Amino acid sequence: DGYLLVWDSTTGLKNNLVELEDPYVMGCDVSSNGELVAAGGLDNTCTVYKVGSKFNEQSYGNSLMSILKGHKEYISDIGFLKGSSSQLVTCSGDKSSILWDTTKGGHVRYFYGHLGDVLSLSVNPNENSNPNVFVTCSCDRLAMMWDVREPLATRKFLVSTNYDPNVLQFGPDGYT
Repeated sequence: DGYLLVWDSTTGLKNNLVELEDPYVMGCDVSSNGELVAAGGLDNTCTVYKVGSKFNEQSYGNSLMSILKGHKEYISDIGFLKGSSSQLVTCSGDKSSILWDTTKGGHVRYFYGHLGDVLSLSVNPNENSNPNVFVTCSCDRLAMMWDVREPLATRKFLVSTNYDPNVLQFGPDGYT
């Protein structure tokens, strides 16, 4: 319907309502501090909005923070780095992932290595293990582990010989 809703799971009430630039969203994430939400999809862009912690009628419609452009195909997933409200990673049908800095409104690093659409990503949820790590999976049937400080994948895993993986998730310990 063209709106992104931010819910409070303890009360069941909406915290915020954001009118999207493009209603065809395939991935979204909320920053660690809960003040930013990023959404991306079929328009090949990641849009970052300021949402704050409480619904505020005054700020409705004025929450656009950044429009991050750099992918050549749809954005399939988004993840803020653990403990960061300014850096996020997107993955795309153009076979790449990009690390973005929302305060600068631009990319920090491109990650190439997959041979098919990158369908999902998961950032390390545990700051104590390594908050700079994320994993991706692709139509090439591989999962790859990346460190945002390095341009190449640090590890590659064959997920299946017959099927494309379409989602993956870090375990809460940050090691699995």
